[in-house]
Amino acid sequence: MRHINSDELVTALVKMVQVKGDDFIYTDPNGEQLSCQYVHLDNDSEYKHERTYVPGCGIGQVLYDLDVISLENIFEGYHNDEDAGAFFAYLQDTEKASLSEEAAEIAATFQLHQDHGDAWGNALKYALGSENADHSRCTLNRLVDGN
Repeated sequence: MRHINSDELVTALVKMVQVKGDDFIYTDPNGEQLSCQYVHLDNDSEYKHERTYVPGCGIGQVLYDLDVISLENIFEGYHNDEDAGAFFAYLQDTEKASLSEEAAEIAATFQLHQDHGDAWGNALKYALGSENADHSRCTLNRLVDGN
């Protein structure tokens, strides 16, 4: 089973926000700001006869980037709409991954703010401002400073 600590999670979150932009606001495939889905069915795929999956919300993207989730299994397995706590429990129960307590708190805080319509840059700031995120703020400072 893969274990994700706070440094690894924060590094992936920072890279994702850098790629999408601080002002990126997650919407579902219909352009609505509802609760997130970890994986989306790609309706724009050139292969219309095949199902093509893409990462959805920020946590789905990060878990995909960290090679933790199979997009198809999440989409088809009815775990796509679960809140962060239930989703992390599913990952652990199926021995796909576990998150340290600090990483789970950071991820859940990021997702909460994302789901309330915050831009990913702000969601990341809130997540790193969470009570147990001191160590992760040090990681973020190292990434930003390039050290």
